[in-house]
Amino acid sequence: MKLFWFVLSIGLFLFYFSVQAADVPFFSVEMIFNNLYHFFAGFIFLVGVIKLKIKHKFRTVLMLVVGVLILDGIYDYSQHGLDKNYLMTYLYNLYLLFWGTVSGLAFDKSRKQS
Repeated sequence: MKLFWFVLSIGLFLFYFSVQAADVPFFSVEMIFNNLYHFFAGFIFLVGVIKLKIKHKFRTVLMLVVGVLILDGIYDYSQHGLDKNYLMTYLYNLYLLFWGTVSGLAFDKSRKQS
């Protein structure tokens, strides 16, 4: 579990700087749920690719996750939550997805070693 906590800590440290770079209102309830949503989408993507026994599973799970994230982007756009810089906000969301995936890999590896 040391690897998982290390990855989570480094990701949290980089997350602070990505919040500052994207200039998003972090402490609003909507943004906290949005961050958790993208972070755990990375975990779900990992579980879908590794654990599920679906034919062409990578493509299927990738299409599901990307579809959900696109719908989330459309919802954010319609609620005017992304007024400042669209590209920076999408890169911020991709960072959260990547951080969730790497944390999920570290969690899975740490769990297997225990």
